[in-house]
Amino acid sequence: MQILLSLQKSKYSGPFDPDVFIVTFNSYSNDKPTNLYSKSSFNRRKIYPWKKKDPTCQHLSVQMAERNSLPKWALTSFPGSGVTWTRQMIEGLTGIYTGSVHVGDPLPFREDQGDETMGIADDPFCGCTIIDKDHEATEGVSDRKQYFDLLYLKEYFKIINITYNYRGILLLRNPMDVIFAYQNHLLVGKFNVAPMEAFRGPEWEALVETVAYAWADHAIRWIEQIKQGTVIFYENLLGDDAQLELERLLDAMDFRPVDADRMRCTLAHRDKSEYKRNNKTKLPIANHQRVKLMNSIGRVQESLRKRNWPLLPLHLYDKHWPSVIYSDMIRNYFRRRTYIIVALVICVCIFRFSTFTNVSPKINNLQLSTADLVSSSTATAGSLLNNVTRQHRPNKFDKKHDKHVSYPWRDDPVCKQFTVQLADRDSLPKWALTSFPGSGVTWTRQMIEGITGIYTGSVHELDPSPVQVEGLDELGITDDPFCGCTIIDKDHEATITVEGLEDYFRLLYLKGYSDIFRKDYGYRGVLLMRNPMDVVFTYRHWQLAGKVGKAPPEAFQGPQWENVVKFVAYAWADHAIRWIEQIEKGTVIFYEQLLGQNASFELERLIDAMDFKPRPVDPSRMRCTLDHRDRTDHKRLNKSWMPLKEEQRLLFMQSIHRVQQSLRRRQWPQLPVHLYDLHDLYNKSRS
Repeated sequence: MQILLSLQKSKYSGPFDPDVFIVTFNSYSNDKPTNLYSKSSFNRRKIYPWKKKDPTCQHLSVQMAERNSLPKWALTSFPGSGVTWTRQMIEGLTGIYTGSVHVGDPLPFREDQGDETMGIADDPFCGCTIIDKDHEATEGVSDRKQYFDLLYLKEYFKIINITYNYRGILLLRNPMDVIFAYQNHLLVGKFNVAPMEAFRGPEWEALVETVAYAWADHAIRWIEQIKQGTVIFYENLLGDDAQLELERLLDAMDFRPVDADRMRCTLAHRDKSEYKRNNKTKLPIANHQRVKLMNSIGRVQESLRKRNWPLLPLHLYDKHWPSVIYSDMIRNYFRRRTYIIVALVICVCIFRFSTFTNVSPKINNLQLSTADLVSSSTATAGSLLNNVTRQHRPNKFDKKHDKHVSYPWRDDPVCKQFTVQLADRDSLPKWALTSFPGSGVTWTRQMIEGITGIYTGSVHELDPSPVQVEGLDELGITDDPFCGCTIIDKDHEATITVEGLEDYFRLLYLKGYSDIFRKDYGYRGVLLMRNPMDVVFTYRHWQLAGKVGKAPPEAFQGPQWENVVKFVAYAWADHAIRWIEQIEKGTVIFYEQLLGQNASFELERLIDAMDFKPRPVDPSRMRCTLDHRDRTDHKRLNKSWMPLKEEQRLLFMQSIHRVQQSLRRRQWPQLPVHLYDLHDLYNKSRS
């Protein structure tokens, strides 16, 4: 006989008590009988977790509910995420024990238990616990093979369906903290700290890679499959939003109302957990390790966004930057020493600071003042670039609107009458023209301005106007990309960085660039794509020599060049796929098509997607635009052709395939790969 559980709450209106719940059993089949435990033999093991700690909370108890009275819920997380501590708070709020599917897992409240075990860890299917801890396939894994064996050979991936019927609460913690907690957990258990040498060397590298992958993979699988439940965040439970986080958890489980005294006592004692590790490991993370973990964070953030669930609280994350860690260590060390030593250290620091700030770095030929340097002790070239390349909407417009009429083809007697100007302020919706740097976006802006007669804009400060005509540099539209007077605005988004993957992830997920598409553009965008095997060379030139300069030949070899290749291969595809998946109004256009005989069709497709009026496009404007598309305002002259290594080419082909699949899912035009230069010695197409 199978059991259908019907959970009812009595008419009792006072504070919640587990005894108030009534269970009715309805048999709906004649299968094998289920072993129901005798009520007389069932010990609910009531305890008073705060009896010795707080006289105002000593009367509140925790006990098991009646057997088979509660549906089975998963509290799932990666080990080291604070799940036992979270279980304490859930038990305190509900008055019902949580369980664990892991045999021998100690109970959250250890006090008053003596040598007697509750047994719920050995019987997680009693139906008497409010929720059950389950690390699923992440429990105890030290490499990917072990994780995959548990997940697919042992079929742990079915647990969410078979065991929990898609009911679950996912607990997430900053993986850059999890990795240290997990290493301690693996080597010395719940309470101790592993030696320093455990956090370096090949085994540590392998563990970081495993955690970076499995933390994200586990989270994404549960986010995508949970039908009843939600996600909660360890960092929010630590801070002022803890009550809201706990209430959100109980709302998702349909457990209401929460007793006010229980909430107060739970929050008052959350920092007194028996399971908190003293002297927590706080070490810096190597840059290449941080890149892997930031990539995992980005994948999970996107998955949460697709579900319209709360996003990771990235502003609360410790990034484990070396300078921050070491400054904390130095500060804590010298607090215990004499003021004389402290004074000496301060003098040394002041001297070093003044030495560094005497030199203003150049990024993309922009001289940065020392004021740009003091914004962050961990600033890099890429993060400093953020201070000068992305503009924010002004509170008001200080000067009268000037449409700045110009004649881009004044030297052509057939086309000289055509003008380009700004539209009226706030008369046009904001559209993004997004691309990876080096994709020909400024040249594309020239053509859009030519066929529409309206200026394009740029969110990047000091970005020159597409057409260099006398007086045009003073337009000021690049300083106010939110005027509502430009037809479309150039925005490289997080790919604007010159510092590679680490800074790309920092801009994307810590600086909030991943949300630009929604906040700034309302999901309106045109994605410009170019062969990434051409882009990587133009990007390298742009990175080192600006918009029209040329990098030296040695810039295209060695370890730094290899890092650039890997960055472009990854970020070119990642940026494109994110925009392809999110654009609600817009399309994709291709640089190679704009070069050839299909340019007019490509431009008309762009204008159609933007619903630009009037339609059709003035044929004279189109003819003049195409006749002048080879102008050299921002073209890099004397381009040199270079081959790619086979392994480099393979990276780009994989990226092309990923983007092609994304375009196919949207039923959008495909990448014109038949027009791509593969940069191999047997297919040399440039001299």
